[in-house]
Amino acid sequence: MTGADDQDDLLVSLLAQTGRPVLAGIVLHSDGAQVIGYSPQAGRWSGWLMLERLVDYLGSPYTDCLDVGEHEDLPADLDEFWSDRYHEACRPLYELAPPAAIAAPHAVAWATEAGYTPSVEAVEAVLDGGATFAEDHFLKLLTTLGLPTFETS
Repeated sequence: MTGADDQDDLLVSLLAQTGRPVLAGIVLHSDGAQVIGYSPQAGRWSGWLMLERLVDYLGSPYTDCLDVGEHEDLPADLDEFWSDRYHEACRPLYELAPPAAIAAPHAVAWATEAGYTPSVEAVEAVLDGGATFAEDHFLKLLTTLGLPTFETS
């Protein structure tokens, strides 16, 4: 498995060789992905697909805030409680790739440079959404960015 620098180096090399925008999705066990794009004018952009599902793979210190103490009282609204906890776990990962609202305009700049015309709102909705499998979600992002649809079987 290659590191983040290796993936960036590969994309920069592809960009240099083609002179065209390049994009990659780094998928972990179909549960989520980091998306990284480069283009000659807009430069690098990055975002997450289904980040909250990836946190459990990372372990401490990311998951420390998910540990519930033996004497901790749980609130009535457990959905909100866990949503808040996972949001807290994701916060440091947004230093690697920003949340949807920040990533979407950069993704649109990348797509515009590639010759497509997506809307920021549509791209943000996909980056902020979810799917059963990260691969399907990545294909949805590609379609939303304006790339030709891909047949999956």
